[in-house]
Amino acid sequence: MTSPTLSDSEIRKLLSAVDSPRDRAVVVLFLSAGLFQSELIALDVADIKWSEKSIYIKGKRERNIALNPEALDALTQWHNDRMKTPEPALFVTEKGKAKRLSERSVDHIIRSCGVAAKLDHPVNANLCNRSTNPILPREVKGP
Repeated sequence: MTSPTLSDSEIRKLLSAVDSPRDRAVVVLFLSAGLFQSELIALDVADIKWSEKSIYIKGKRERNIALNPEALDALTQWHNDRMKTPEPALFVTEKGKAKRLSERSVDHIIRSCGVAAKLDHPVNANLCNRSTNPILPREVKGP
């Protein structure tokens, strides 16, 4: 039996329900790059290779992942919106002192987007990872 994944229409609904640049970048990276939650949390601003249009993933499976136009656009929007802070983490809290998002925070972002999208089933990071689609539906644009 295969693990469940999101359909193209569910991906469209999920992306349409995202309401902040940070959350959009999180969701788009899960869906387009196939990152594990720990890899996404470990990303630093310096891991984005803008000129190469890729991100460097640290950990057991170190690698560079090419970014499709949607992922690059989402990261650019978040990078421009991200508060100016010495915190090296790419994904930081939006309120209070900037600090790296926790696993629980990322899980809350994904679940909240799933609820807002009114999908028929819960959404989590693992489901998004399994639903990797390197070419996201092009008609869905950011907030």
